[in-house]
Amino acid sequence: MWIIVIILYLIVYGIIPTLFYRIWNRKQKKNRIEKEIENIYLTFDDGVDNKYTIEVLKVLKSYQVQATFFVVAEFAKNNPKIIKSIKEDGHAIGLHSLQHKNEIFQAPWNIKKDFTKSMDILKELGIKPKFFRPPWGHFSLAAIKEIKKLDLKIVLWNVIVGDWKANIESTTIADRLLRETEKGDIICLHDGRGKNDAPKRTVEALKIVLPIWKSQGITFGTLEELYE
Repeated sequence: MWIIVIILYLIVYGIIPTLFYRIWNRKQKKNRIEKEIENIYLTFDDGVDNKYTIEVLKVLKSYQVQATFFVVAEFAKNNPKIIKSIKEDGHAIGLHSLQHKNEIFQAPWNIKKDFTKSMDILKELGIKPKFFRPPWGHFSLAAIKEIKKLDLKIVLWNVIVGDWKANIESTTIADRLLRETEKGDIICLHDGRGKNDAPKRTVEALKIVLPIWKSQGITFGTLEELYE
């Protein structure tokens, strides 16, 4: 009996909201196609990483590409100098939770604490985030309530290539990006966490794809530009 109650609770609390926003995200892509948006939008999750975020920033700067970083608040707190570099380079910063916990399995009061602490940390770093992306793209009813209260814009992705995986090669990441990306797409990559130094291969993949995209006349933007 209790198992059935728990399953029903998780379905209503987390699974249905997650499915709703996945469907909503597809409609957002259709809207960008109809508007004939030319840019592609690079986004990076799971940082700030004291090694690989710096490497990502170097590559982006060398090709004069701007992006959006969805930071884990506690990682950001531990790396204020890198946050300063992200801002100085003209990139946008969004929130990716406090500790990268799955929202479906957090109680409402913990969700509230998560957002409160995250926003306090980012405020101390001089950041007023406009965008939110939940870990793994999973939502809960409690999280949606906090997102609306804080007036955050939910942003998911259209292209995700598994760059966080332990054994994926940088050439595979690059091939998937080149094959799957279209104008108007929001790409989700990772500058932190991952297995077996995964962000290192993301950096190597960027060194492959960015000059190719540039040679094709592809332009890039931040989410702030997209949603202005």
